[in-house]
Amino acid sequence: MMEGTVIHIHTAVFQKMLQGKTKISLNKSVEIQGWLSKAHLYCLPAFRRAGNRILNLTLLNLVFHNYGAILNNVSCFNVTISNGSFLNCKTAVGMGQRPSAVCQQSSLVINSTEFLYNNYSVAAHLYNEIFFLKISRCIFEGTVGRFNVTSEDRKMRGNVYIFSEKRVHVHGIRADSIFRELRHEYNGFALSIRTHGLFTIGNLSILNTTFLRNENAVFVFGVI
Repeated sequence: MMEGTVIHIHTAVFQKMLQGKTKISLNKSVEIQGWLSKAHLYCLPAFRRAGNRILNLTLLNLVFHNYGAILNNVSCFNVTISNGSFLNCKTAVGMGQRPSAVCQQSSLVINSTEFLYNNYSVAAHLYNEIFFLKISRCIFEGTVGRFNVTSEDRKMRGNVYIFSEKRVHVHGIRADSIFRELRHEYNGFALSIRTHGLFTIGNLSILNTTFLRNENAVFVFGVI
């Protein structure tokens, strides 16, 4: 696959691709785009990038069923997700960053996308320098009901969960989005950001965003 390749996917549904178990591994910068209307995917794309080069990934007009998009052991990445849907995924969008002495900045931009009934909609474990996260015009929705626990049993994770280590500067913007009926089963938070390390700092802006009937709404820990 050539660098900067664009993959256009027709509206056909790829049900035979492992029946929800097959992985497609890519290590090149790529744009995957539904053509004419949203393309439905039933597989798990896993993205890796060797060395310290930046992985640029764009997902447009796609629907992910049961398995989401995972970045494993990627030091630097710029990911854009637009006009998509993630349904019933254990982890819809997962970032497992690896330590690097060279990577200075990574980003995740999500807009006009719906996350429905996922265990984790967005989960990022960060190590390197600057991370920019922007979520706008998105819907996050979970299952209705209440898990019978006391308030002391709350878990620090969230449906959107950002966890940083080492010296990481986390910059987050949430705008024009809805977080609704999330984390009941696990008694976690709709949105959780945890920053660790002596020199880790960050800022979080929540603008025109609604939190409705969540078990717990927002948890922020560290220097934010």
